Amino acid sequence: MLNFMKPIFSKEKSKPQVIAELVSLVILNPAFLGIIILVIGVLRSKMSQIETLAWLLGVLTLNGLIPILFYLFFTKKGHVFDDTLDNPKVQKERIGFFMIFICLVSGQLLILASTKQYQPLLAILSGGLIALIMVMGITYFWKISLHSGMTTIFVLMLIYLYGIEKIWPSFFLIPLVFWSRIVLFRHTLAQLL
Repeated sequence: MLNFMKPIFSKEKSKPQVIAELVSLVILNPAFLGIIILVIGVLRSKMSQIETLAWLLGVLTLNGLIPILFYLFFTKKGHVFDDTLDNPKVQKERIGFFMIFICLVSGQLLILASTKQYQPLLAILSGGLIALIMVMGITYFWKISLHSGMTTIFVLMLIYLYGIEKIWPSFFLIPLVFWSRIVLFRHTLAQLL
C-alpha cells in the first residue's frame, strides 16, 4: 500500500471516516480536480499536436509536480494545510500555499495571453486565477473549504465545456464533498457553503 494511503486505512477510523477520507483526499482532491479541468481545457482547445503536448506537459508540471514538491517540502517542515476545526493556525498557513498556486496560474495565463489565446483554456485559467484570489482573500479572515469550492468550480467548468444536459449528474459531487468534510470534522456547514 502507498505510504500516503496508510493513514486513511488506520484501524481507529470508522467506515464513514475511511470513505470520507477517500472522497476528500483521493477522489475530490482540489489539486487533482484542478489538473483534470486544465487537461480537459487543453484537449478541448484547438491547437496543434505539438502545442497540445507542450501545454499538457506544462499543466502537469506546473499544476501537479511543482505544488506536490512544495507541499512535501512544507509538510516536512511541520506546516499543516488540512486539519480539524480545532486548529486555527492552519487557516493562516494555507495563504502561502495559495500564493504558490496564484503565481503558477498567473505565469500560465501570461504565457497563454502572449501567444495564441486558445479557448476554453484561457477561460479556465482566468476563472481559476480569479477563484484562487477570492478564496485566498476570504481564507485570510475566515476558514472556508477549498474542497467544496474546487468541486463546485469543477462542476461549473464541466457544464461550461459540455453543457448541463450531459453533465448534470456531476452536481452530486458537491453534496458528497460536503458530507466528507463534515464527517472528517474539517469544516462547518457555513464554511462549506
